Amino acid sequence: MELENVEDLYPLSPVQQGMLFHSLTAPDSGVYIGQYTCKLRGALNPEFLKQAWQQAWDRHPILRTMFVWELDEPLQIVRQQVELPWHEKDWRDRAELELARKTFLQQDRGLGFALDCAPLTRFTLIRLSDDTYELVWTCHHLLTDGWSTPLIWDEVYACYAALVQGHQPELPEPKPYRDYIAWLQERDWTSARQFWTALLAGFTEPTPLPGERGVANASSTEACFRSHLLDTRFLTALQDFGRTHRLTLSTLINGAWALVLSRYSGERDIVFGLVVSGRSIDLADIESRIGLFVNTLPVRVEIAESTELVPWLQDLQRQALDARAYEATPLSDIQTWSDIAAGDRLFSSLVAFENQPTTPQTHTLGFEVSDIDARDQSNYPLVLVVMPGKQLELRLIFDPRLVSDEVAKRILAQFETLLQGFVEHPQTTLSELPCLTKMERQLLLHDWNQTQAPLPEDICIHHRFETQVERVPEAVAIAFAGERLTYRALEQQVNQLAHYLKRLGVTTNTRVAICLERSSEAIVAILAVLKAGGAYVPLDPAYPPERLQFVLEDANVAVLVTRRVWLDVLSAKCDRMLCLDDEADAIAKSPTHAPSSDAIASDSLAYIIYTSGSTGKPKGVPVEHRNLVHSIEARVQYYPEAVRSFLLLSSLSFDSSVAGIFWTLCQGGTLVLPRQHMEQDLQHLAHLIATHNISHTLCLPTLYALLLADASRSQLQSLQVAIVAGEACPRSLAQQHYAMLPQTTLYNEYGPTETTVWCSAYRIAADSAVPSEAATIPIGKPVANTQIYILDDRLRPVPIGAAGELYVGGAGVTRGYLNRPEQTQLRFVANPFSLGGEYLYRTGDVARYRADGNLEWLGRRDRQVKIRGHRIELGEIEDALLQHPDVREVAVIATEAAPASPVREQQAFNLKNENEFERLVDRLTELEPWQAEELLGSLCQQPVEASA
Repeated sequence: MELENVEDLYPLSPVQQGMLFHSLTAPDSGVYIGQYTCKLRGALNPEFLKQAWQQAWDRHPILRTMFVWELDEPLQIVRQQVELPWHEKDWRDRAELELARKTFLQQDRGLGFALDCAPLTRFTLIRLSDDTYELVWTCHHLLTDGWSTPLIWDEVYACYAALVQGHQPELPEPKPYRDYIAWLQERDWTSARQFWTALLAGFTEPTPLPGERGVANASSTEACFRSHLLDTRFLTALQDFGRTHRLTLSTLINGAWALVLSRYSGERDIVFGLVVSGRSIDLADIESRIGLFVNTLPVRVEIAESTELVPWLQDLQRQALDARAYEATPLSDIQTWSDIAAGDRLFSSLVAFENQPTTPQTHTLGFEVSDIDARDQSNYPLVLVVMPGKQLELRLIFDPRLVSDEVAKRILAQFETLLQGFVEHPQTTLSELPCLTKMERQLLLHDWNQTQAPLPEDICIHHRFETQVERVPEAVAIAFAGERLTYRALEQQVNQLAHYLKRLGVTTNTRVAICLERSSEAIVAILAVLKAGGAYVPLDPAYPPERLQFVLEDANVAVLVTRRVWLDVLSAKCDRMLCLDDEADAIAKSPTHAPSSDAIASDSLAYIIYTSGSTGKPKGVPVEHRNLVHSIEARVQYYPEAVRSFLLLSSLSFDSSVAGIFWTLCQGGTLVLPRQHMEQDLQHLAHLIATHNISHTLCLPTLYALLLADASRSQLQSLQVAIVAGEACPRSLAQQHYAMLPQTTLYNEYGPTETTVWCSAYRIAADSAVPSEAATIPIGKPVANTQIYILDDRLRPVPIGAAGELYVGGAGVTRGYLNRPEQTQLRFVANPFSLGGEYLYRTGDVARYRADGNLEWLGRRDRQVKIRGHRIELGEIEDALLQHPDVREVAVIATEAAPASPVREQQAFNLKNENEFERLVDRLTELEPWQAEELLGSLCQQPVEASA
């Protein structure tokens, strides 16, 4: 450092300290570097302009300041003299002028500044034509704020005019910035601390950013800009609304921004940052001083949905007026006084108003100034800049790694929609204010849910099977354990058992339990129950007797179809027990023609399947023929590849078996059944696929990943379609699949039992065109005759990219839960949109719509936990861990203290000693998946997926 060129040195203001920290932390990010551009048209003297800027710079110590930080306390050092970096370019003959300009501006911003070298500014004057120049002024915000910019320009104009006229400019003596530093050091912050502590009491969780968690292929960390203009008529109407209710424009802007953040995040307690000028302090001539006086303060907004709009805005304005007395308070102190955890931000978004002094006319100088523009970048990922004028310009500055340009565009449009709601509905409540634009509502409620397709009326699922019997009677319908049943033979066996069931009293909606292992006779029993008019209730004989007994009693089963080997575990009483071992001869004597089915209607029950919830008490889901016909018809329409042969891997007690059975038998394909429990033998499965020339299969992603890893390519080459469902599908599985089976199409399905097996699907492209920021693959779009909505807790559609709860409507939605009226009322709600179906099923899943209309599953509402004040989706942590190449399966749970040792892990499960922990592990290995799920769920006091 040249000591002979030092005029002064003193500490930094708190705002300067923060800017210095972020500038040093991310030196290549362009943070806090401002770039101002304008066009100069007329008889400009470039030399005089250069001298005018130099003279203005010479007058103000803050403009000649540099910074040093490798000391006990950072200091700003004022140079006595500095020479402004000034460059001139002649582009009058330059081709592709706009491209050259854009490239230069980007490169200039990327140069940054050496903060320990003054001056922290540079100028480039570019001659575009004989009488037109563009001035580019780049400066670090450690020196000045937005208010100072036009003050500097005023001095430049005065100095230029004096140079033209040949005399010295007459300007008042400038007030040094060090006065402000002294004023800050003399302040007593006791009352400020009391004010901000009270204002922020209880706020522990930063408000999430609107938009997406990440943006694919963000190539730069440089801030992006998106502008939006409000026309003059609307601005006038907005100002009239403000005058009528005595509300400032800034209050209206702050209120609308709080509502945008709330609608995206689902939070009702919002905090964002507000940039204030800092010019209201009691320092002489503060309005004419040049330097960094701006400050950023938190604005806390409580959003009670039933609150009336105008009183709410008035309360917000009163809070702002109260805060003005403390607007010089350092943000770092405010954050320390808040309940936000150390190291976390108090807020991630800012609102800034450019209410600066107007620039005087310059025509007396011989040139005109026009096309003034400015680019700034803070360390905050989202900043709303409001620039009043004849038109109100809204400029959104955003980090492209966190917010996409498409999301930014939507945010600005939604912001205007809310402001329009203020003007058009002043008497409304906050909950009734519209946020989505008409176009976005059209997409979410209509365009993306226009799935109507022809659906057969008054037809039952067994009628579809009978059609295939007539079409391909000699084709193989079922292959099991070396046995092959043709469609004709299967039809005859089904008819015989159906007649026998009718003689036992089975009629429309009679509930018939089927307790058989996965086998051809189990398929015969299922079809026979349907043809007799009954509803089948599948029971897996491997389940514990207690569960089987519960289902039999809860479903009020009239007939039980089983074998002698299972009688001991079926202690519940039924009206009639049909043991196939004992009554085989009687069944064989029954007619082989189809029984009359005139009494069976499309709203008759087809089956009841029990789900395993986290409550430990299974729920029965009754499914009607119309639901099932819709589900299968939607499959036929969605998948272009007809089922030639299907490998059924799931238990008959899982609803995924429904898809395989009826999709195959209603298309004339072959249903291939592994023996019970053989689905765990990967080599056996690979052998079945190769031997039976399997074309389609459906299984869990984890099982499919194991199959791909264990089998050879030749064993799986017959596969045309592989479908994964039942749990999140990691992107790594798609890469693994197409690396091995490029000829096989991979699909990801989603759907709860309550929507008849599925409701959406996603075709994964062979080039793995999956958003790179997501660890899991989207769940796609709604299938035929299905509507999917992402709603908030007031059943309002949330913006595209915002998380909400997934609701399903349409032909697949079932009638509710068996014997569970309260849970039915909770989960099956009236459809407020009425595009299809009377009810919506509330899934409890958290999802969002992507910009292309595909859905992304984010996790379960009941798996969201709060840690250190942050809302955490456990599924998101699992997604992140799955991105590691050596991680294949992940399960995340929340405990009061993260286990650092086996003893701590025992404490997480409330176990007393190592022996009890080992006993728990042994017990889990003995249980069926649904039992393990319930046991872990009870220990952890939260749902646990059995597959995990």
